[in-house]
Amino acid sequence: MAKRLGVKVVYKQTTVPAALAGLTSGQYDYAAVSLSQTPERARNVLFSTPLTWGQNITMVRKESSAHTLADFAGKRVGVATGSSQADYAAENLKQSKIIDFNNDNTALSQLINGSLDGYVMGLSQASITMQQHPGLLRIATSALQPNPAGVAFRKGNKAFYDAYEKELAALVSDGTFLKLYNRYFTTIPYRSEMVRYWPQLKAQLAAQS
Repeated sequence: MAKRLGVKVVYKQTTVPAALAGLTSGQYDYAAVSLSQTPERARNVLFSTPLTWGQNITMVRKESSAHTLADFAGKRVGVATGSSQADYAAENLKQSKIIDFNNDNTALSQLINGSLDGYVMGLSQASITMQQHPGLLRIATSALQPNPAGVAFRKGNKAFYDAYEKELAALVSDGTFLKLYNRYFTTIPYRSEMVRYWPQLKAQLAAQS
């Protein structure tokens, strides 16, 4: 995408709350993370056309006996601070001990070594995590979020936003977007609900089924 836009990317690793605050303050131009497009967030940032339908996925060690949310009662479950998964856990895992993390790597390390019983993460994180730790982890529960997900832009930079949206539409139309999704998210199929935002994906999804 950067090549298509003719821009040079300067990467900054941060948390979801800090990324959103940084967009509002002008520190960042673009948050390259799959963010649930809640009405509250939309008041402060510009969201792209949705890219995926977000999911709340509870990751566990392969040998874990947990298969339902009820199985986490009394267990230590991690979430990323300020994420939509943190909100989901607060609402649906009230009998669990919720542990906040600013860093996914720290949380996953604790999950793998047994200090955590589960970690609630989003779709993109879950797919990448399973590829990075083959045979060690599995998905215990998965639930669709109430809102689709996309990337976010600073509201005062509409020219950049418009240019991104134009190139994103081209990527979807020529099949590049779905090919990239299938390459990097090998464990979680692209959801057909996204056709409402990208009608051109209907034929592409049908062709690969």
